[in-house]
Amino acid sequence: MDFDREFSLRNDLDEIPDFAEAIESLGERSGLTSAQVYQINLVLDELLTNIISYAYQDIDTGSHTIKVRLARRDDQLTAELIDDGKAFDPLREAPEAIINGAVDARPIGGLGLHFMRTLMDEVRYQRLDNCNQLTLIKYVGKSA
Repeated sequence: MDFDREFSLRNDLDEIPDFAEAIESLGERSGLTSAQVYQINLVLDELLTNIISYAYQDIDTGSHTIKVRLARRDDQLTAELIDDGKAFDPLREAPEAIINGAVDARPIGGLGLHFMRTLMDEVRYQRLDNCNQLTLIKYVGKSA
């Protein structure tokens, strides 16, 4: 089942749970497996949390909109996140997460980007019209 959906979220962490429910429902209706829906939701939750928490200088006073566009074509799900926060290319600027060793001994941070890199099949970033645009592609068909 092909689809195109666009969501607009405020830069508020309280927006994420309702968005995650919408993704779960959309995924189920479009025939994605529960594992695929979980992976997509995990990555989007982590990325949205990072955008909301770190992309805006005026986090306490400014209102911003984060757009999430989803498209399903055949065996591919594409998610595009667009925000007007400070420029940040997670493919070049984010440190690799430390995933080995005791959890208590690891530095905080980087796990969401680790999930993005490992659970998505393709990731692209560009800065366009003063906005960050992160494109995530997940293969969801028979060959996934």
